[in-house]
Amino acid sequence: MRLFGSDRIAGIMERLGLKEGDVIQHPMITRSVQRAQRKVEENNFAIRKRLLEYDNVMNQQREVVYSRRRHALLGEKLREDIFEMLRDFVEKIVEKHYDQGEIEQLKEVLRTNLLVDFVITPEQWQKVGKDGVVNEVLKAAEGFYKRKEDRIGTDNLSTLEKMVALQVIDEKWKDHLREMDDLKEGIHLRAYGQKDPLIEYKGEAFKMFIELLDILSAETLNLVFKLFPTPAQEIPIRRPSRVPRPQEMRLSHDSALGMGFQGNHEPIPSEGVSGQQGGGAQPGRAKPQPVRVAEKVGRNDPCPCGSGKKYKQCHGR
Repeated sequence: MRLFGSDRIAGIMERLGLKEGDVIQHPMITRSVQRAQRKVEENNFAIRKRLLEYDNVMNQQREVVYSRRRHALLGEKLREDIFEMLRDFVEKIVEKHYDQGEIEQLKEVLRTNLLVDFVITPEQWQKVGKDGVVNEVLKAAEGFYKRKEDRIGTDNLSTLEKMVALQVIDEKWKDHLREMDDLKEGIHLRAYGQKDPLIEYKGEAFKMFIELLDILSAETLNLVFKLFPTPAQEIPIRRPSRVPRPQEMRLSHDSALGMGFQGNHEPIPSEGVSGQQGGGAQPGRAKPQPVRVAEKVGRNDPCPCGSGKKYKQCHGR
């Protein structure tokens, strides 16, 4: 009633002296309460519907990413997916460099991203055309991948493909979720520019999702082509660092001079093997002297050197 009831009904209830918790029996007030309750429910329904429309955008993206992750986890058509990514990647870079005749730039991109050495002359470049260049690049890349499979083994390559695909999807998907949360928090500000926040959110989310798919394909191709697993027998074994034995350790301490203590500087002979039982003193062994504490000189006392000055102005500086 406070939010959606009319001021007239509130005034009537106040004049009648109704308090909180009293039973409302007047038909007019009852109808006003029903209308207010209907408005509250409509408002809550609109809020839930709006949130559901935002969640549907993320749900559609989640289904696509989880489908790709399921294929990678089960190993279903993973090799076909990788070669499909390879074709899309090659078509994009050939489309970018063919019209300008940038042969060396194309070779550098292939060498950097796929470790593939592509050889073609300017005459062949013009003769085969754009589609021919794409086919030649694909043939070189697939040949490199086949040689890699022969070198490391089919099982090792399949394991590498699965691990790389799962790792890339998990890392990039988490980053994408954080970016989508940031977008959702600030997209409502576009309503001040007379724009529907939901439509703007769908457009921005679609662009970000297309960029995510491109990044997934590029990262997967980059790692699958460039990583070479090291056999277990070639991994060097690091030996633990040698810990010194107790008899090789030696205790040491700094000098106590200038700290108000005067130690015993007489040498103490090492203990020998005693042939006597009990705790009697051995002949020829020096008796340890106690540590004597020197008298501390105050800062305003006369200096012990005999100069007649105060200690803080002489040796106490």
